[in-house]
Amino acid sequence: MSTSLVSQDVKIRFGSKEVLRGFSFEARPSDIVFIAGRNGAGKTTWIRIATGLMRSTSGRVSYNGHQTVSHDGVRLSVVFDEPPVYPTLTGKENLRALAGLNKFDGAAKATLDSFQLDPAMLKIKAGHYSYGQKHRLSMAAAMLRQPTHLFLDEPADGLDPVAWGQVEQGIRSMASGGATVVLTGQDFDLVESLASKVVVLHEGITAFEGPPGELIGKFPPSIFVRADDVEAIKRMFPDARRVDQEGSLLEIVCASDADLEQAALKLQRAQTPLKEMYVRKKSLKEAFLETIGGAA
Repeated sequence: MSTSLVSQDVKIRFGSKEVLRGFSFEARPSDIVFIAGRNGAGKTTWIRIATGLMRSTSGRVSYNGHQTVSHDGVRLSVVFDEPPVYPTLTGKENLRALAGLNKFDGAAKATLDSFQLDPAMLKIKAGHYSYGQKHRLSMAAAMLRQPTHLFLDEPADGLDPVAWGQVEQGIRSMASGGATVVLTGQDFDLVESLASKVVVLHEGITAFEGPPGELIGKFPPSIFVRADDVEAIKRMFPDARRVDQEGSLLEIVCASDADLEQAALKLQRAQTPLKEMYVRKKSLKEAFLETIGGAA
């Protein structure tokens, strides 16, 4: 059974630069946590600290209250953005080295099949694999270890939609089995429906921690209306703003979903003919950018 993971006030400094200034969050069994942050925010550095590859200046990452990763019941797997494979070994030999796999039973074969790693491919030296094949091999090895905690740094990088679908299926399977999965990356569209929790890392600290829907809900939805009689709409909604050069498209910012429903009903009941009306809510990426100050 997986154990809880707690990042408590983790700080690390490289020379005069403090990369992490007190990064904290908690993940529980079956959580799929997406750590979102700019490139260089410290996401990979934190994974190195969490997996014992690097020491923090202060603070700690603990597993069920124990700081050491060698605690009983804790099994870690990590795949960084550069797939950790041995180029002079075959795929099968890599699996033995990376996953400690001595016997290819039915469960192992099912995992390999899900990543399209067939027996013929596993006989080839990994140095001849494409980037995507290396990534799938390292991901399969990580999951074959049956970890309690799985860390995936930029897991979608370099993968085509089919390959990512296989990785996503594996992530869901690991989480449903009780593992804690921690992801990083910039592919917000891919992880929006996958992650159960988002942790925004900005300027070295936690800017947000919670479900994706909660982050999106922090930013109000809008109704966009196009009409010939713009002034009539403005009289109904004095705060509506023009958003196109012609001035015929207005944005009505709503405070909540309930407010949005009331505004839409008011527009439908009005006597003013509407040429266009649609609702727009923030995506996870847009909510993230708003949270860190709107930087692209």
